[in-house]
Amino acid sequence: MTRDEMVLQLSELAPFLHRVALPHGLTTTTPTGRGGNHGARPQDLIDHVWPRMQKQFGGNLNGLRVLDVACNCGGFSFEAANSGASDVLGIDIVDRYIEQANFIKAAVGVKNVSFEKCSLDDLSPGTHGLFDIALCFGILYHLENPVASMRRIAAVTRKVMVVDTNVMTTTDDLPVWQMKISGGPIGDKDVTSLWRPAEGVCQFVPSRAAVARLLQFLGFPTVAYLEPTGQILREPRYREGRRGTFIAIRD
Repeated sequence: MTRDEMVLQLSELAPFLHRVALPHGLTTTTPTGRGGNHGARPQDLIDHVWPRMQKQFGGNLNGLRVLDVACNCGGFSFEAANSGASDVLGIDIVDRYIEQANFIKAAVGVKNVSFEKCSLDDLSPGTHGLFDIALCFGILYHLENPVASMRRIAAVTRKVMVVDTNVMTTTDDLPVWQMKISGGPIGDKDVTSLWRPAEGVCQFVPSRAAVARLLQFLGFPTVAYLEPTGQILREPRYREGRRGTFIAIRD
């Protein structure tokens, strides 16, 4: 793909949520839209999660299968491939995000990453096989049926599930959920909520204790909450306890 071809497709598919480096000195981040303003956050999350996740596998992801749930344009999928994973599958239910991800795949020439339009209702071991790691970044608090949906992800996960989610703030260590009714997409190029139906969606924001209890219930007895430290995860939501990252491990 020539530089001019990439620039044209970048313009047609913009804005992107994740900043991904492309050939010819280009990146997916655009100066307009939420993707341009939030393009650095995925890298902060990678810096926060990757070292601790890789520790569970001897310090790298070599030879592992990775599932990226609600992959958007695939930033975390490509990072998993760059970290040595042998096979990475990114799933999402939005055509535009899958189109963006496949453009990046073609541009960077990665062979061991694939993207599929797939609902969690259709995710199963028989269809998709098993994965060593499931990445669930920014999906749990959007689910209308969180226990059933997370159970489907757990069913295809052999070892580790990483969950990054909004959490409700509470002074009590109780496994509670806060119901929230959200509107539909902001616009036809919204980078995060094109999946929402026009009439809106009912979703449930968990407390930190609820995330841990749910993951334990799904067969991951060891659940660690990753405290934001140093200069990593500078976004206020993490510092204020309104968003959190968890690594769940099977025995």
